[in-house]
Amino acid sequence: MKQTFLLIILALLLTITNSFADPVELIYDNGNAHGSFQDLDEENMEGVSFSPVHPCSLLSVRLYLTDSGTINLHVWGDNGAHEPDQNNDLVDPMEIEVESGNTWIEVDLTEAGLTFNPPQDFHVGIVCSEGGPTILVDNSENDFEQRSHLWTYNASLGRDLWHTINGNFMVRATVEYFDEIEEFPFVNVSADIGIHRLGNHAWGDYNNDGWEDLLVSGKTLYRNNGDGTFEYISEEAGILEDNPGGTGTWGDFDNDGWLDFYAGNSRDDAEDRLYRNNGDGTFDMVNDEYWFNYGYNPTAGCGWGDANGDGCLEIYIANSEYEINNNFVHYCDYFFAFDPRDRIFYEITPDELQRLRYYGRSVAWCDFDMDHDMDVYISNYRLQPNYLWVNQGDLEFENEANERGGLQGYNQRGSYGHTIGSAWADYDNDLDFDLLVGNFAHPWGLDYQDKVMLCKNSGHPDYTFEDIREGSGIAYCETVFCPAWGDYDNNGLQDLFISATYPGRQPFMYRNNGDDTFSNVNYELGFQTKCYNSDAATWCDYDHDGDLDLAIGGTDGLFQNNCEVGHWLQIEARGVTANKAAFGTQATVHCGDDHYLRQVEGGTGSQGSQNMICMHFGLGDNENCDSLVVTWVGGDVDRYYDVEIDKRWYAVQGEGLFEEIYSHVPIQDQTPTDFSVVNPYPNPFNSNVNIGFSMERSGKVSVEVFDLSGRLIDTIADNEFTAGQHSLSWSALDNPSGNYLVQIRHSNGIISRAVTLIK
Repeated sequence: MKQTFLLIILALLLTITNSFADPVELIYDNGNAHGSFQDLDEENMEGVSFSPVHPCSLLSVRLYLTDSGTINLHVWGDNGAHEPDQNNDLVDPMEIEVESGNTWIEVDLTEAGLTFNPPQDFHVGIVCSEGGPTILVDNSENDFEQRSHLWTYNASLGRDLWHTINGNFMVRATVEYFDEIEEFPFVNVSADIGIHRLGNHAWGDYNNDGWEDLLVSGKTLYRNNGDGTFEYISEEAGILEDNPGGTGTWGDFDNDGWLDFYAGNSRDDAEDRLYRNNGDGTFDMVNDEYWFNYGYNPTAGCGWGDANGDGCLEIYIANSEYEINNNFVHYCDYFFAFDPRDRIFYEITPDELQRLRYYGRSVAWCDFDMDHDMDVYISNYRLQPNYLWVNQGDLEFENEANERGGLQGYNQRGSYGHTIGSAWADYDNDLDFDLLVGNFAHPWGLDYQDKVMLCKNSGHPDYTFEDIREGSGIAYCETVFCPAWGDYDNNGLQDLFISATYPGRQPFMYRNNGDDTFSNVNYELGFQTKCYNSDAATWCDYDHDGDLDLAIGGTDGLFQNNCEVGHWLQIEARGVTANKAAFGTQATVHCGDDHYLRQVEGGTGSQGSQNMICMHFGLGDNENCDSLVVTWVGGDVDRYYDVEIDKRWYAVQGEGLFEEIYSHVPIQDQTPTDFSVVNPYPNPFNSNVNIGFSMERSGKVSVEVFDLSGRLIDTIADNEFTAGQHSLSWSALDNPSGNYLVQIRHSNGIISRAVTLIK
């Protein structure tokens, strides 16, 4: 039912407003009336968006109007694009008589009972009438805020839509805040710790000191000092001053134990660059040395993976576009493998890919079908289909995006999505990898442009995907840029951060509810009205306190996590026959009835972004890790039982879990030298098996036998041993034939050896 409000004098209304506790007026105009839009048609609309910084009740609104007459006042919800949603009136439209123009009028809205919880925006505006009042515009020309919108005809699209105006309509809203949070758990510490503006960025321990360093835009390197601060070291590291940069992603391409990186450039006057880590804190640009010159292609993103399990990495390079004479020219992507014998890169680009010209934005590797080789998902922009390149073996790939459940997009009216970034994660803890596809979609094009897709993996045996975003609580947002999965509160469920580009657009932080739904926690965590116009986003426990911190590119920076968190476990993998950086390695942690899956990533999210390489597991209230299973690229499996939690372990392929990895030496030599295990013998055995070990200093050693389900079969020893060599024997006469795991635990780690009993 329409409500008619009589205009009353401003002084009286201010008295009523002041009767509320601590009212706050939200103001985006500068108070200087500058002009108004003329000759507006019937049904044109003018509106202003409001973003309360705390939960609030809406008390009243004020508008500065041009003339006397009748207006239809609306309070709209948001359409997902920071614009009014004409189909979502939050209160019945109000017909108001304006007695005079060029003055403020105020409307009391207390009886409407409207409350808002951040990041819930609301919009106040009017539907214009021919010759009727319009809202005056100030002279701020404040493009950054993008608060004011005019609904009118768009000639290029041939339809009405919202236009952002220069300046701001003079509309204000008075709210009463409640349930205010004074200190938020995520705090921007960039300025305090030595990191400046972030763009596309990647985490990696380039100097093997155990602390994650930060590479920004492929040309700016910050060294983690290990005391909570960072130091800018680009010049001393030898990253050339004329490096144009754009994006950079870590990958140990030559498998020498030191992280190299690839710097992509989207300009047309410089080529991409491959930087080799010299192991002494410096890098060399080595395009020519490794035959890595392929022209001046515009690179938007790249990602590393070990596609054939040979220990050396492959790289997928996603190329974008140039604009030439108002036309977009697209370039095909490139796929390269490193030959460790000839020490050169050679091209393995599939024939289908060589024929296509799309706008590639990001690369995300994952063995989603659990067949022990890595597959790769490519995000394409410009309403073009995405790729899912499924590894067929022998460096052959086939695009199965359509066959696996529509991962290419929906093909509405011949169009797909503006996909900028995508990310893999087992968000539902069913031990397979799901996929978040981050589609940028304009509100005027939703009949043919894909929204964000939450693609749930069916698991064994088909490994197909279903988009379940509708009903998940993940809201439509026009300007999606980079998704990033991470369990910020260590409750065992991976949460989701989605950055949003465009001035004035806020990001989204979603808490995983554990039932295929998510709740927005922007306000609770401290991201409300922050991180406008953000791009790349990554997770890293940079301060090693057991919780994930969040780095956000754009105008913001590194947010330290000060949440109350549950138990945790971190596994940093080191390959031996697998690639040294362990890209593609998967680990599962089992705690009672709870099971968690993670992978080591060579790039994720958008445009070369890279989370920390160390795998992070939130364990919630679980006080024990019953077992840890590490599955290496190629299929080798290491199992460990009763692993101590709330600490970081180094898993060395086939060698064990260690609390420390010695720095500045190749990874194959990084296992501790004060304790070693002799391979059990005989193996296989039919009654007794001998287990030998040596230690350089005395200490406690326990030797236990488990079956492959993790059940403790026998304890061979659990006591102090002197320095020197020791030999123990396990008699298995009372046990059935089968495979067993002998686990030796010492002061600096856990070592496992598989044995086979044959009777």
